[in-house]
Amino acid sequence: MSSSAGTSPDNDRISGTKPAFERLPMVPILAVVSAIAVGLANANGISIGDDGVGYRAIADSLLAGDGLGYFLERPVTVWPPLWPALMAFVAKVTPLDTVGAAILLNCLVAALIVFAGNRLLRLITSDPTLILMGTAVLAIGPATVGLGHVLMTDMAFALVVIVWMTLLIKATSARSLGLLIGAAAFSWLGFGLRYVGLTLIAIGGLWLLLQHGRPFLERLRDGIIYGVVACIVPVAWMVRNYSIDETFTGERHTSARGLIDNGFDIAATIGRFILPGVLNEQTKPWAAVGILATGLAVVAVWRILADNNGSSRPTEVITAGWRQLGTPVGLVGTWTVLYLVYMLYVRTTTALNQLDLRLLFPAYFTTIFMGIVIAERGPRIGVEIRRARVIVGTWMAANVVAGLIAMVAFGMGHPFFTGDYQSDTFREVRANPVLAAIPPGCETYSNLPNALYPRLNPRGWSPQRTALESIDPVDDLERIEKRSKDHETCLVWIDEQPVYGHLWTLDQLKDRLTLTKLGQNDSVSVFRVTPGSTN
Repeated sequence: MSSSAGTSPDNDRISGTKPAFERLPMVPILAVVSAIAVGLANANGISIGDDGVGYRAIADSLLAGDGLGYFLERPVTVWPPLWPALMAFVAKVTPLDTVGAAILLNCLVAALIVFAGNRLLRLITSDPTLILMGTAVLAIGPATVGLGHVLMTDMAFALVVIVWMTLLIKATSARSLGLLIGAAAFSWLGFGLRYVGLTLIAIGGLWLLLQHGRPFLERLRDGIIYGVVACIVPVAWMVRNYSIDETFTGERHTSARGLIDNGFDIAATIGRFILPGVLNEQTKPWAAVGILATGLAVVAVWRILADNNGSSRPTEVITAGWRQLGTPVGLVGTWTVLYLVYMLYVRTTTALNQLDLRLLFPAYFTTIFMGIVIAERGPRIGVEIRRARVIVGTWMAANVVAGLIAMVAFGMGHPFFTGDYQSDTFREVRANPVLAAIPPGCETYSNLPNALYPRLNPRGWSPQRTALESIDPVDDLERIEKRSKDHETCLVWIDEQPVYGHLWTLDQLKDRLTLTKLGQNDSVSVFRVTPGSTN
């Protein structure tokens, strides 16, 4: 792909009469619309899963002056501190609680993504119509509305990635050491939100080395400066973690999901990038779409490079592609591919949630941007720009409609996922009067401990056979069995979805422990736990 289009920050266009939409401040308008859409999606409350409960409880702890920790881990090493710290800060300076602060932050992030995404689009492409269409999807597409309805860090991390790319591009185009250091320092925010922010260090340094139009020693110098500055905060934080529990990023376990299954998940998610949230249960068709779309994109890029180079000889096309990696478009494409490859490796070696739109979201916007770049260069491969605009416009319209439907559904209280602890089901669980049967001071465990917060602060999960999403065995049952000899111990069993397969079932626990029922109401049961078999 040619680096001439979209490398200037301002993308000066040929003068003439502008279309009506260009005479309007469309980007600010779309940013406001995006914030409003996310706000309306959260009109009935934000969706909170297991990780979200952790962020909320940590933010509550910080707000109360009790430090970085919560009922399942104190002090916390498994997550970086930035998001709960921001929630606590907003709650401190506004009348909102930490959940309200998370909603406000999501609205702000959604608006900022519109500005930042539009800016990056203008750095890598110049067609105003395609840029506007892409910006509209950033604003009110189903991915933005959906993840804006979840108490998580994924959308904020995607914002950091977009701004980080923009800073790197501008730093190299201006040969500015200050901007380069700024881009490196900005990567700290990515690490502060998610440990996967370490990829910003590696991919940023690699991209600086790939800028073929500059002397190698100059590239090497910039890469070293960038890498050293970018490592300062992550290294300091990982040293802190190691001093607490001898891990760098919290306790991790071996994955129970293999390479092929994870590759399939990535293919399905790439397919869903086209229209997130629609027919989510149709995994195999979306995987087929993802594989097909990836294949078509590779063919299109190959043909564009051949057209740029004036030759279709494979060696020359590959050489031309290699030289394009150091351009602004190359940064976006390199990030997209390497992030997906990295997540494939991490999920195959480390127990994480199944790869889906949430975990792969940092590559979602950049995948969109690469699609728009390919569409703009359509004439080079025989696709008229008008036809390319119709295709992109149809895709945009479908995403906007899906986003609006999601906004209404979530705003009316439709659960986003199984295990949404802010749903009516779990609000009723926390209000269940049977929880009053727990004796004062009883150490409480539960098969869904996060569902009980903030009504209760459980000590931990009910006994686990293996770590979550892992094949590693754990000794929870033996530990709780021994502890129940000297400490009053209780179990709250919630008969609701999700059912975690890594936990001992209630019947299995009765074979090892004496479970004396203290009360039961609807789906919630409370037991006193003592050594010995119930059966």
